[in-house]
Amino acid sequence: MTMEIPTDFESITTAWLTNALKLDDCVTETRWHRIAEGVGLLGRLARFELTWEKHTGPASLIIKLPSAIPEMVEMAQMFGFYDREINFYKSADVVPAVRTPRCWHVQAAPDVVPFVIIMEDLADARIVDQLEGCSLDDALRVARGAARMHAPLWGKSELHDMSWLPACNGPLYSAAQPVLQGSLPAFIERWGPVIGDEAVSVADRVANNLNWLQERAATGPLTMCHYDLRLDNLLFDDEAHDVAMIDFQLMGTQQGPYDLAYFLGWSMTPAQRRTHTDAVLDEYTTELGLLGVDVDREWVTQSYRESMLFVVAMGITSGVDVVTENERGDALVEAMIVRANLAAADLDSAALLPK
Repeated sequence: MTMEIPTDFESITTAWLTNALKLDDCVTETRWHRIAEGVGLLGRLARFELTWEKHTGPASLIIKLPSAIPEMVEMAQMFGFYDREINFYKSADVVPAVRTPRCWHVQAAPDVVPFVIIMEDLADARIVDQLEGCSLDDALRVARGAARMHAPLWGKSELHDMSWLPACNGPLYSAAQPVLQGSLPAFIERWGPVIGDEAVSVADRVANNLNWLQERAATGPLTMCHYDLRLDNLLFDDEAHDVAMIDFQLMGTQQGPYDLAYFLGWSMTPAQRRTHTDAVLDEYTTELGLLGVDVDREWVTQSYRESMLFVVAMGITSGVDVVTENERGDALVEAMIVRANLAAADLDSAALLPK
């Protein structure tokens, strides 16, 4: 018998959880509250505290549902974001060295929405506020975690067998250039006074050369990238001196340094980024080498520099199309736009674009 997929947290009952978790025990009571509001833009999260008849099941779990905002659900459906996360949790064994929450249950409708994901609650992990940025030690953990995600499929033909991972120059992303161009006037009107004329000029050039950037990135080497590697999607385990990754909705194939550009360009304050970038890229290169991927440090820098233009591109669409739930969501969007444009300026990334 097919289980019903809950569309809100209120409808998740003890009987439904017992059936979904498939343990030799029964959930007798639940208490839940929303978490990470204003952190994720595409989904809703809640922590469920559970009481078990035999006291053998987990004390708490995290449950994820789609966004309650119709515009964000429509965007996620259009770009396959929800489908990617569901498939990642079904395929997570391809990157065994990456720390992720255990997935207890995943279920989706034929057209993906509604869906539900039940995950391990890493309640003891440390959360870092993305708007405040992080220390060098935390950033180095992220660099090592990114390398562990990238190394197993680096340049491997198996990457292309994972049809749920969109190619960086495939039809899905190639179609983004006209969308970006169409969003540009509204972006300039809203954000031009914030970022200034020079950054507006860079945004214009990025919007008109996105397909060129995608084809350039596709020359590789390519790997599985997180595509949303930022502090709000990272949980720090200080005892193990490790980091866990969550939120796999944006995954795709790209050059590995893309994830570092996304992380440094959005999760760091400009001062932190300017101070920590070289050490982070060094750590990433070293960790790849330890994992059997021989990569030139100069290439890492070049790819990182080019990849920052993709973060600028994402800021254009986010600055116009993303609908947020609260003030923190608004602040996240602004941080992406301002920080990414400052990073691109510091790197003179626009000089890499066609004249």
